[in-house]
Amino acid sequence: MYTGPFPVNGDGNHTIQYRSTDKAEHVEVTHTLALKIDTTAPVISGMPTARSIWPPNNKLVQVAALSTADSLSDVAPGALSVAVTANEPLDDSDVVISGGMVQLRATRAGKGIGRVYTIASQVSDVAGNVTGATATCTVPHDQSTK
Repeated sequence: MYTGPFPVNGDGNHTIQYRSTDKAEHVEVTHTLALKIDTTAPVISGMPTARSIWPPNNKLVQVAALSTADSLSDVAPGALSVAVTANEPLDDSDVVISGGMVQLRATRAGKGIGRVYTIASQVSDVAGNVTGATATCTVPHDQSTK
């Protein structure tokens, strides 16, 4: 009976072959076990770089078109989550998230530094690896701070 470990190095597809021998020295046919190792997190693309939304004309502006990929075990179905917060109060109509598309309203309170939106996204793959990304978009107080 073999009870020790066996080395498997690196992500990707691996094959293990095994067989057993009973007390009467009968050797079983060789069996093959295929397995995939995935310790690599999925990738999120399409997050905005830090940017300003100008002018503050109360219109929705698309700031992100998110997509995900995982080369080893695939992205888990429905695993992309996107949330938006801001330093000023938000109305339900200030943020629209549909699939991976993110739209933000070009509006601000009119005092302080302006509105700063923070977009946070997270995704997991079928193997349970998780990655996240954040980005900010601002609706500045005035054009000189844009």
